[in-house]
Amino acid sequence: MITADEFKTHCAQLADPNITPEGRHKLAAEVRDSIELVHSHEYPNFLTNYLPAFETVLRTTTTPEHFDDPIHKTRVISRLPANETLKNHAHTLFNLSFHVLHTDNE
Repeated sequence: MITADEFKTHCAQLADPNITPEGRHKLAAEVRDSIELVHSHEYPNFLTNYLPAFETVLRTTTTPEHFDDPIHKTRVISRLPANETLKNHAHTLFNLSFHVLHTDNE
């Protein structure tokens, strides 16, 4: 489980272009397994740290594929709780979503 103290280090590893697809998938799975953080007072800190990492992964590090492999699995982002905290990041999420919609071949 990821703690708030590990956000910056974990995000840097997640966005590292030199990490293997399997390593990135493992890091993404750790985020998924720690997702209860989004229901805590750490949610603003989570978004501040992870949205730039997610954006890096989706825009530059991975490419869309039709395969069920670690690269493709890393591109899937689950829904984040929509509340006032997330609203502050709406512009970033909109631009990122539009980029994925425009570039993905699905």
